[in-house]
Amino acid sequence: MLTALAFGEAGFPIIPVRLSHDGERWRKQPMTTWDQATSNEVTIEWWWRKWPDALPGIPLARVNWAVVDADRREGVDGVAQVTDLGPLGPHSRIATPSGGLHLVFAQPPKPITGRFKWCEGVEVLGEGCLLTCYDLEELKFPHVAPRAVLPEMFWRPRDDVGTKRDPDNKRSAPAPDVPAPDVPAPDVALVPDLTAALRKIDPRDYRGEHDAWLALMSACQAVGIEREDFVAWSVGDPQYAHDGHLIRRKWRSLKPRHGGVLYAALAERGVKVSPVIVRDPLRERQGERPTPTRNWRSRLECTCNALEQNPTEPMLFWAACIFAEVMAECKRPTPSVAATLLEQSAKTCGLWKTLGKDGVRRTIANGLRHVEEKMLAGTEN
Repeated sequence: MLTALAFGEAGFPIIPVRLSHDGERWRKQPMTTWDQATSNEVTIEWWWRKWPDALPGIPLARVNWAVVDADRREGVDGVAQVTDLGPLGPHSRIATPSGGLHLVFAQPPKPITGRFKWCEGVEVLGEGCLLTCYDLEELKFPHVAPRAVLPEMFWRPRDDVGTKRDPDNKRSAPAPDVPAPDVPAPDVALVPDLTAALRKIDPRDYRGEHDAWLALMSACQAVGIEREDFVAWSVGDPQYAHDGHLIRRKWRSLKPRHGGVLYAALAERGVKVSPVIVRDPLRERQGERPTPTRNWRSRLECTCNALEQNPTEPMLFWAACIFAEVMAECKRPTPSVAATLLEQSAKTCGLWKTLGKDGVRRTIANGLRHVEEKMLAGTEN
């Protein structure tokens, strides 16, 4: 927990990430959605009490960074490919548990939106990717000079991917008057929510890719996309137009884990979701600005987390007001589901015992009605 708090104190927005060793590779499992990344001390303490063995992870889109990820595995030495490139400007240079290397730069003028293979053993990571943090002091470097922009050589896959790299002093000069190949960044499509973002993905991209499709389904569940919206998207591929009942069965059998697969797919296609600002009094009290979240489920989850961190009757009333605002804006969830979720949070944090069942339900009802009355008064004016 102390390590995670140190990242928060340094101002880095983090989420908890669990690492597991799978052969020669490390698997990363975010324990919450990326859009909840924060430097708030209360939230970080709550997360690391729940997942004490987690490492901090930073969504790169939140800090405007790009990372050169060099690995050593299966006879491929990606580290050797990036250590003979000469001066690259001030940047962080972080060793990974597998013997690899993370080189952390600022994003270039045309941001890297997803990830791509630069050469064997080396990937370039941008928006839509998560950086697992191993060394705080190195990540804070440079302390004086601005962090260097990702060098232009890393803006696109290297020309000689898969071939042996000659030392710099033996490399042939490029042919004159031949422009460097350019990989244009996709046009950015801004959509209002994650369901609309899913519709920007062509379902035929997943034809024959059953495991990738299942991973996308799990990610959609995690971020709050409704089952019928996912089914409607899936049957948009004519090959599966009559398989709605099978897709619903798969949906029921899966457990949501995290939304990283969906965010990565959107980043690869240049799709961005217009953020909704969520106001959290716990964070504002400590000087943090309101943070963006992408869907109504995440907004409710953040609200319940805040209530569980400060279990008082005024906070329960505030949470009910936030629920009412979400219901008014998004037409979801239903009043009965909202009340159930709030009651469950009240039981989790002990308010069910301190206020009693009737006290909890009365406070929730007052909060929901308070927002409704304010909205009606606004329409009358």
